[in-house]
Amino acid sequence: MYRYNLILIFITLIFVGSCQKSNSDKSMKTMQTVEIKVPKAKQKAKELKIHGDTRIDNYYWLREKENPEVIDYLNAENEYFFQQTAHTNDFQDQLFQEMKGRIKEDDQTVPYKSNGYFYITKYE
Repeated sequence: MYRYNLILIFITLIFVGSCQKSNSDKSMKTMQTVEIKVPKAKQKAKELKIHGDTRIDNYYWLREKENPEVIDYLNAENEYFFQQTAHTNDFQDQLFQEMKGRIKEDDQTVPYKSNGYFYITKYE
């Protein structure tokens, strides 16, 4: 009986070890092939006063939607995100297809009457 328990434990350890190794190998390959530059936003102090309180917002400049610096920074953040999540692209596609498959593509609301006319909303 002791021998069977020992064999079972040994097989379990081999199985768990092989699962962990394959996951770590994949993540190591991903980390080695892509050199990732983390974008850092500049800090530009802006003093904001309201209701007698003063606070400093170092990232207030990011509210300027037309500023080329802001647009460049946001593009750098987006690129960083795409690099970090590149290994999940296949999974994202599978998830999207599964969710799309569960949604009725042609749908419409129940007709309702307003001001003597019937209205309906259709999704095609």
